[in-house]
Amino acid sequence: MTHVHTLYHYLQGMEPMGGVTHTPAQGGKAIGFVVLVEMAMLPDSAAKVSQYMLHDPNGLEYTKAQQGNISATSNLYTTEEGVDTVVFFNKWESRDAFIAYNDSEGRRSNESWKELATHFVGIPTITLMRPLGSYAEEITPC
Repeated sequence: MTHVHTLYHYLQGMEPMGGVTHTPAQGGKAIGFVVLVEMAMLPDSAAKVSQYMLHDPNGLEYTKAQQGNISATSNLYTTEEGVDTVVFFNKWESRDAFIAYNDSEGRRSNESWKELATHFVGIPTITLMRPLGSYAEEITPC
């Protein structure tokens, strides 16, 4: 099973985030779901992954063009152990929009995306978040 399929199956089993949304000051789209994915890369893969995310039609531009996507970015860092890691940070209008994106041609069966996945090692770390504004009703003003 590829990392792409592992991510897909993980998403299918996720719990909804309570339906709480937050409208950002700019753009006017309600953020209902935020995802942070961290994936360790094989040695000497950083340049290839960067090139793909920035310039391949199935990189960040593909993600940003999906229905329900509010924003998408990707960054690279090196751990203390010297492992290069790519981080994907996405904001979505809903969990369903994110699942539809992961089930799309550009993520499930696209050959260039499958080739990119060969540069990753291990299981991705996936963090699912509610927007900070959704906690506003839980905070008592000082």
